[in-house]
Amino acid sequence: DLRKLVWPTWMSGDTAWSPMTGELAHSHHGDLWAYVPATGRSTRIWRAERRSGDAEIGVIEVSPDGRRLLVAGAPFYGVLPGMVSMSFDGADVVRLTYGDDTEPRWSPDGQRIAFVRGGNIHVVGADGRGLRRLTDVRGLRRGNRDIAAAAPAWSPDGRSLLFTRTRETY
Repeated sequence: DLRKLVWPTWMSGDTAWSPMTGELAHSHHGDLWAYVPATGRSTRIWRAERRSGDAEIGVIEVSPDGRRLLVAGAPFYGVLPGMVSMSFDGADVVRLTYGDDTEPRWSPDGQRIAFVRGGNIHVVGADGRGLRRLTDVRGLRRGNRDIAAAAPAWSPDGRSLLFTRTRETY
């Protein structure tokens, strides 16, 4: 059963839905909000660490069990780089990384997070430990294009990662 959800027009950032609570996590100018569609109520649950006055969160991902949020900053929008995870009410914040990290993806069991940093695929534990780079595309070029890894996707059993290779023109 599909239905249209309407939320305040000021919401303009990324959105993720928790299957456990039915809440939406939504970003707006560096703040993370929980929105309850049934009531129309929004509550600010987290404020990103900022480099400047104006900021924006890059990506929000909900853990496979729906209990935690993964938030990646958008450094070019003024948020400190890196990723944090937290419970859906904004408590229990865990700083996972400090790099310019994008495209985060929870593993199916929620124990690891794959992401892209500097054109390479990395994995870190959900507790912020065990950071590993899985690819090494530094210096790989084809003509005037740098080669980079992107779009990590976990296999259903969490034992493998699929990613794409892109060519970026500079």
